[in-house]
Amino acid sequence: MQESIFKAVQESFNIVDVANELGIRVKKIGSTWRADSIENSGHGENALALYETTNSWYDFMLQVGGDITALVAFVKFDGNIRQALHFLMPDVSFSKFDAEIKAKKEFAERIDFWHKKLFDASFNPGIRALDYLHKRGINDDTIKTLKIGIDMSAGGSFRIAFPYWDESRKNVLYYTTRRFDWRGEGENEHEPKYKKASLDYFPFLRNAPMGLDTLERKKDDTLFITEGVVDFLAFWQEGYSVLSPNGGEFGKLWQEVIEKIKGFKRVVLVFDNDDAGQKFTYEAAKVLMKHRINFSCANLITKDVAEHYAAFHNLDAVVNSVRNGYKWFIDFITPKKPYEDLTYGEREKAENTCKNFIKDICPFNDSADMHSILMALRKYFPKEFISGLFELSRKGLSQDEVKEKIKHSRNLLYNERTGFYEYQAHNSCRANGYWKHIDDTTVQGYIMNVLGRFATGGKLSSILKLVKGDPDINSELPIHTFNTLPLVSFSNGTLHINLETGEAVLKPHRYDDFNTVQLPFAYDKNALCKAWRKFVNEITNGKIDNQYVLQEFVGYILAPHCKFQKALMLKGGGSNGKGVFFNVISAALGGIGQDGRGYVSMSEPAKWNKDFRLMSLRHSWLNISSDTEQDLRGSEGIFKKVVAGETLEDSYKHKDPIPFRTRTKLMMACNYFPTVNDTSDGFMRRWLIVELPMRYVDEENLRPNTNDRVLDPFLEDKLMKELPGIFNWILEGLQRLIKQKKFTKTKEHDRLIREFRSVNNPLYSFVEENEEAFKGSELGHQIERRNIFAVFAQWAELNKIIPMPANRFYSNIKSVFANVGIDYQDKGKIWIFYPDYSKDEKGDSQEE
Repeated sequence: MQESIFKAVQESFNIVDVANELGIRVKKIGSTWRADSIENSGHGENALALYETTNSWYDFMLQVGGDITALVAFVKFDGNIRQALHFLMPDVSFSKFDAEIKAKKEFAERIDFWHKKLFDASFNPGIRALDYLHKRGINDDTIKTLKIGIDMSAGGSFRIAFPYWDESRKNVLYYTTRRFDWRGEGENEHEPKYKKASLDYFPFLRNAPMGLDTLERKKDDTLFITEGVVDFLAFWQEGYSVLSPNGGEFGKLWQEVIEKIKGFKRVVLVFDNDDAGQKFTYEAAKVLMKHRINFSCANLITKDVAEHYAAFHNLDAVVNSVRNGYKWFIDFITPKKPYEDLTYGEREKAENTCKNFIKDICPFNDSADMHSILMALRKYFPKEFISGLFELSRKGLSQDEVKEKIKHSRNLLYNERTGFYEYQAHNSCRANGYWKHIDDTTVQGYIMNVLGRFATGGKLSSILKLVKGDPDINSELPIHTFNTLPLVSFSNGTLHINLETGEAVLKPHRYDDFNTVQLPFAYDKNALCKAWRKFVNEITNGKIDNQYVLQEFVGYILAPHCKFQKALMLKGGGSNGKGVFFNVISAALGGIGQDGRGYVSMSEPAKWNKDFRLMSLRHSWLNISSDTEQDLRGSEGIFKKVVAGETLEDSYKHKDPIPFRTRTKLMMACNYFPTVNDTSDGFMRRWLIVELPMRYVDEENLRPNTNDRVLDPFLEDKLMKELPGIFNWILEGLQRLIKQKKFTKTKEHDRLIREFRSVNNPLYSFVEENEEAFKGSELGHQIERRNIFAVFAQWAELNKIIPMPANRFYSNIKSVFANVGIDYQDKGKIWIFYPDYSKDEKGDSQEE
């Protein structure tokens, strides 16, 4: 696939392995790998942090960091990224690398352009955006330094764009946008309030915390963590170190955040003063407590920091309101009136809240801390209740309680033959997500996170068994249910396709859609793909029937069945567009099936007889063989089963075999026809073959009056920007296929099938060249069998084909006669042939 080269490096290498290869001596401390500062070996111990979750690093002494490529460049090549990429991926295409550098430059120019439009006095949305920021106390110096701008790419709408800068404030790592009243008619409530950058269009961006450029300030040795962008800007403008997840939760970024804030004496949580903000505070505080970070909480008198800053133009009151984090916890969980004044129901609710709090924190706090917390709770609850909490804090949760906590915090399904699946929901909501296959180790990690200091090997194994055996988790659903419906999940909903009419309707995500994939872009029924249609027209040399076949086959991928029993072969020499076609179609289907991001597998048919090789087809919708091995002999039987959607059987490693029906469609690229043993109709009729005649070359190698075309190294990047429109093109192909009830037949199809057969069975060429002799000119044309073999032997010698024994020849040529429609009777030494495929006068056959 053509994706970001830097992203490909991130997915192909592990930051710790690369560091070891570079000679950096690393050691694991907690969940993070640490080492000496890169340029101060032997000094600054633990100054270098490696984050496996994000495959990134940061040197706290040198104040530099980045991804794997940046590490190799910094250590080995004096910052030269090109040399680092070549070191990591020797086969990397530098035309693609240059294309990505060009894309980064274009992105930086876009940020500059958006920023200039904000200060364009003739641009009304810019005037209103500046007014929005000024009313919240954000001055022009801050706006200019951070290059805040107007997002011009929203298609008829405008949003304020806030870049996230790296520690050096030289590179934009990410950005988010906020709606505002750009028309003077009020904000559009139908638009999302905040919208983060799409990694689809800018794959080199990295979802990062906002505020990395403030970490070196350390004003009062305090770091603030805020909820929203404008809250963040207030602290940024006042000179504080501040980080923001912009939305309440850091999620997978917590590990990186924890490492970056450990050097501060105090971390202050400043979330909104509403129910959602208090919940965010509670969850963030538990994470900080788990990692033993000294934290405090601000006590806002307004709804949020932005409202306070707009009113007072300073943060003095907010900073002075900070109180100890444990005291905030106590106030948050304890009742607001004396225990004796509570009703029975209120007492039960208060006790459960307090007990759950102790269960949450006792695994990550030592006995002394727990003693202090429980002593503080004594004035709110009866003595006997506090005594029970002391006992709980010493023993931790029971194994069944841990299992129940995992069950209710994680959406899991388990089957002994498939392992675990987890519903990857956004914001822990079952209304929008997809199912992901995970291993036992991942679930054990969830268990360990609950057990904390009470974890032992025995407990992990016992609780894992309890989780697997829970009747609400143990299920047959993972075997037969996933990806069996005509549904496609997008970031903005699930597309339901009617297989009788082709009509498609976007509906909200559902837990029981049972998709294992969610495409990383939004469905847009109005999206176009002009560049893509032009590309398909060019690689087929304008042949509309070939274009229809390509479109219909790719549309066929969306059908959860294999009723048409066809595979697609794209044939032609190198540099003819096959690779770009495969890469873009793969991207439109989410790419390779990894982490719930793609419907595509890349399993070579030649290896399907080996263990575990078929399992990649189980949830795949499209299997691409982009460089098909020339020898497919021995795989034909499995090939026919896959194309027909018949039952297969294979297993995951260390699991029992699973019988399953795949819906995957097969698409192959070949410079030459592959070698096969089976040339029967049962095998050959399953192929759609499209020949791509063009050849893309550099301009200096262009041959006039040929099918040569000038190579555009940036073409694939341009096409990737049309993915929503390309998906509509795919859907259009399915709709035509449904209407026709068959694939369009190309003018070349029969010729290409004959060529494929002839390459693999020379008897077809022999019969084709001697067809008139076999048919004869009158009924009952007789030929001695030995004469047919003699003619074949001469023909084989002339064409430098290894001859076969007579018995094998007689047996094989009969099936060839049957497949090409030559009628004959076997009379032993004499074979009688009939012209015009007729035996009427013999009385033993009907006219075909």
